[in-house]
Order: sequence, then structure tokens, then C-alpha cells
Amino acid sequence: MKKITKKWRTEKAREIIDRNVIGVHFCEYDLEEFSEVCQVEIDGAVRMINPQFYSDPRHLHTLIDGEWDARSWRKFITALTPEQEAKRVMRNAVWSDLKDFREAMEPSECAICETEENLTTDHVAPPFEDIALDFFSCYGVPKVVGHSDKSIVVNIFEDGQLEGKWIHFHAERAVYQILCRSCNARKGKRW
Repeated sequence: MKKITKKWRTEKAREIIDRNVIGVHFCEYDLEEFSEVCQVEIDGAVRMINPQFYSDPRHLHTLIDGEWDARSWRKFITALTPEQEAKRVMRNAVWSDLKDFREAMEPSECAICETEENLTTDHVAPPFEDIALDFFSCYGVPKVVGHSDKSIVVNIFEDGQLEGKWIHFHAERAVYQILCRSCNARKGKRW
């Protein structure tokens, strides 16, 4: 008997999504199998174009409890801890600062290998993780709530004032550099 792991569930969910056509509702068999894999009672599913990330081939709208909405099927399979979800929301809250830094550095090159392709903004020191943990120490783990405009699903700070404190807290501590995707991936959280 095959052990059912998160990895297996993820691969199976991808297989089910990939065999369905964009804009066409899942057939009954696929819907039943998808519900079992995700461990959620899903009454309808349709693969859609992701308006935020056009390259996302597995964006879904699902019908749960009588409501169609864009939902993350990955979160059905691999739920994040409150700390992980808060960090994800915190990254999104400061994303425009990183983007502004990257654009202000044009033209630019990777600080490690000097390539000019696939450039990203990276935290030099302290790393994002350390800034987030310091914020948790001062303010606790922020509560996040789901927000959807029917085409995308995002989580946001429950408390808008706390989000403002986070953005200010992060801006006072963050030091950025430009790295290519490869060097950024190799660097990880070490530096």
C-alpha cells in the first residue's frame, strides 16, 4: 500500500488539474478525486487564467459551501503555521519597497556574479527572517485574514495599523542588494 504523503497529494492534485482544460468545469470523477486528495469537500472546480500571474498553469476557482471563489488548492494540502502565513503576508506588505529599490538600481548587475539577467532584490543584513522574528518579539504574530476579489486570493493583516507598524519597522532595518535568481537561491538564509 502506497504511503499518502503531502508530496504525493500535491503531485496527484497537479495531475488532476493538468488533465482539465481552462474554463471547463471538472467532471464528477475528477472533482471527487480532487476533493479526496485535498481533504476538503469541493462541490465544483474550474481551471482558470490567474489574473495576477499569467504563467500560473494551475489557478483554480472552487465551489465550497455554495460559494465560487479563487482558492489556493496548495493550502488545502499543506496548511501553513500562523507564523509562516504571517511572514508570507509580511513579505507581500513590503514587496513594493523591494520593487522600488530594484527599479532605482537600473541598470544593475548581481552583487555576486555580476550578471545582468534575472535580477532580484535581496536582504543583505539582517535577513528578512530576522526582521520578521524581531517584529514578532515586539508585537506578537500578526493575525491574518483571507481576502478575495473573486479572481485572486490573498491574505492580509487583520489590523491595518499593525501593517503600517510592520512596514515602518521593516524599512528601518532592511538593507538591500541586487542578486540574480541563481545567486539568491544559493545564498539562502545563510548571509
